[in-house]
Amino acid sequence: MIPGLLGLENPTAEPWAELWMGAHPKSPSLLITESGAVPLNTFVAEDPASRLGKRAAERFGSLPFLFKILAAASPLSIQAHPAKEAARLGFERENAAGIPLDAFQRNYKDAMHKPEIMVALGDFSALLGFRSMEDIRHLAELLGVSPYRRLVSQARGDLRTFFQSLMSFPEKEKLIADICSAAGEQKGGLFEWILRLQDAYPGDIGVAAPLYMNILEMKEGEAIYLDAGKIHAYLGGLGIELMANSDNVLRGGLSSKHIDLKELCDVLDFSAFNPKIFAPVRSAEGGVIYRPPVDEFMLSRLDLPDGTGLELENTDSCEILLCTGGSLRAEGVFDLKPGDSLFVTADQRHYALEGEGTLFRAAVP
Repeated sequence: MIPGLLGLENPTAEPWAELWMGAHPKSPSLLITESGAVPLNTFVAEDPASRLGKRAAERFGSLPFLFKILAAASPLSIQAHPAKEAARLGFERENAAGIPLDAFQRNYKDAMHKPEIMVALGDFSALLGFRSMEDIRHLAELLGVSPYRRLVSQARGDLRTFFQSLMSFPEKEKLIADICSAAGEQKGGLFEWILRLQDAYPGDIGVAAPLYMNILEMKEGEAIYLDAGKIHAYLGGLGIELMANSDNVLRGGLSSKHIDLKELCDVLDFSAFNPKIFAPVRSAEGGVIYRPPVDEFMLSRLDLPDGTGLELENTDSCEILLCTGGSLRAEGVFDLKPGDSLFVTADQRHYALEGEGTLFRAAVP
């Protein structure tokens, strides 16, 4: 999907999972300038006030968001992200323990929290949040797998107890095999997802996730917002992600990477969750704004009809512009095709767009 968006060949069919636009030190974007390529974090650090905006520079010191195109050709890991204080303490604790940043068992890659918003660029499937224990109990009875039914019953209505017991079940592969056998006799998308997850991650305890997590099917332009501690997994599709500038991920299945069950459970929000589409509001420019309740980022979408010119303003904030369709021109100089992006410094108060296409704008509120 990403090669297709960029109009590039991928003859070896290698996975292109993510396209980052940001200044995270792990992999900063490169700005193409008149004097050559410059890492975005270096460029921002040279003059934070004029490039980030005075408010953002004073509050964050560096670019506070990370912008991504995410392509899930197959289901991605079950995961959650820490809140601010948990991230700070976890990062300091692992640094003090001398755990290298690239170590397999490392949980915290930085001291930032990681709320995020995802906007679908087509049909997109996700697991999002815990079902209620009542719903989990009903599905366990419907499935009829005795060990799983006992596990649910013994939790006595407590989501944390249920999840910890499932994740530490002594015979995971046998339990998953029994669940898949029973799911094959049922009808409905939930049970089909169990079988699809088994194909992708044979014997992984996360294969049972549709029994305790909500399934959400999104259409193009629909969005979801994920706050700290919200368990989730992206199952398939292409989307735009905007998040705080962090790479902190605690995994809970569907992965060969490190799973720290204690740390994950300390981070997770174990309240039952009813997932809803995150509704945007209309913008003054005629597009829509996705404005989650965070300080680090907001996201806008503009759709320009053929030949339309548009004057845009920013209010003391840098922006990253990303074209996802059509052909656009910024300031009469920069031609944008799908996948191209521009960094707009905060001191560029006005700029013009023209052409026909779709543009996403990431900015600091």
